[in-house]
Order: sequence, then structure tokens, then C-alpha cells
Amino acid sequence: MKVLVVDDDPAARDFTCDVLMGGGFNVSEAEDGSAALAKVAQSIPDCIVLDLVMPGLSGFDTLREMRKVHAKMPPVVVLTTMDGGGTKVYATKVNKADAFVTKSEMLDPQNGLLAQVRRLTV
Repeated sequence: MKVLVVDDDPAARDFTCDVLMGGGFNVSEAEDGSAALAKVAQSIPDCIVLDLVMPGLSGFDTLREMRKVHAKMPPVVVLTTMDGGGTKVYATKVNKADAFVTKSEMLDPQNGLLAQVRRLTV
């Protein structure tokens, strides 16, 4: 399974990629929303892990643009430091993200990143 990780913070992106590769996923990276749109235009991954807070196109903007262009989108997991309930509702209900994981719960075996990506790609 191919997963695209989109995060403007190189350290966070590297850590996320390491977690996913450790879980057996093939991973590609994008450093911002524009780069993510370009990568998805070339090859649609099986899942996208998307940070919300990025310069230029935010994660919300990136997800909206992807949904405009691609009728059949892969599942999207929002991975963010923003942990307010309103952010989760906005990400999943309004922007139609398939899962929401805070970076603080990323390694949780039950609901963390690997669990969500596996759930969405099986």
C-alpha cells in the first residue's frame, strides 16, 4: 500500500514516514499542499496522511482542492497538533476527512496513525 505524507515540518514528516514504513507501508512525501496536489495528479496513493497547519495551502485547502479535481479520492487521515473538538468536526464532517489523529496520539495502538491507515486501506 502506498501512503502520501503531507507535512511542512521536515522532522514531523520524517517521523510520520518512519512510523508508516515500520508498519509495512510504502511512503512518499510532500512538503506542502501544492506539492501534494502535484503528486496526487501524477499517481493517486492508497491513502493520504495530511497535516492541517501548513503555509500556503492549509490541509483544509489542500483537501478541498483534491476533492474538486479527483472524483475518486483515496482515504485521508488528518494528522495534526490541533486537538480541539471543533477542528475534528470541521475536518471530518465539512472537509470529509476519513480519520482524525492528533500528533500526541499518533503512536496509540488502538486509535493512532497505523491503526487508522490500516483500517482505511484494508
